Amino acid sequence: MTAPYLQSEWNDYAESHLSVLPSLQLNVYKEVTNYLTGNVADFGSGTARITPFLAEKEIITGYTGIDYSSDMVKKARWLIDQLSANNFQIQQSKIEELQTDNFDSALSINSYYTWEKPLEMLAHIHSRLKPNASFILVTPNPKLDMERLVKEADKELLGHPHYPVFRKKNLELAGNEEALFVEMSELIQQVTSVGFRVVSCHQDFYLGGLNFLHLKT
Repeated sequence: MTAPYLQSEWNDYAESHLSVLPSLQLNVYKEVTNYLTGNVADFGSGTARITPFLAEKEIITGYTGIDYSSDMVKKARWLIDQLSANNFQIQQSKIEELQTDNFDSALSINSYYTWEKPLEMLAHIHSRLKPNASFILVTPNPKLDMERLVKEADKELLGHPHYPVFRKKNLELAGNEEALFVEMSELIQQVTSVGFRVVSCHQDFYLGGLNFLHLKT
């Protein structure tokens, strides 16, 4: 299987990814932060847009974002500088190349659908986490209706200067026929096969188009 997305697509997306935050996405970030503790790893972190919600939590002792896009990493480092979060860092690398381990908790939001070898990626993530660590995996399923989602976002963001690019990129990314939009049942089979156990799962976000799993090592 070949990569469903070119690296340049993520660089083109970086500016609007950082500056545009629809309520539908904001709600996901807020929910994810409820499960994270200690030293956190973010696999496919993009611009690390979730970090402002983590930096204010005393229970979070550190954050490492991992992303391969140079522009995403540049924007993420700028954001962390604004937060003055000295224990937060961004590593530009592929997820499977991360050598650091012993993370207390981890997340991956809307990254899985771009992976060439999801089982290998999930196994590697599992190997980077401490025993009994929480891993929050969030990824679209086949019910994702990006047309409906952008219409919802239009109501609040049409006046945002970066929103047209954000809107266009999301429609393009969701329209890629090679994207791994996976059923919840298949995703559960995959994560359990590499050693995770499922604590809970639901499809309450993105109008039912998003798989949200709370996993433990």
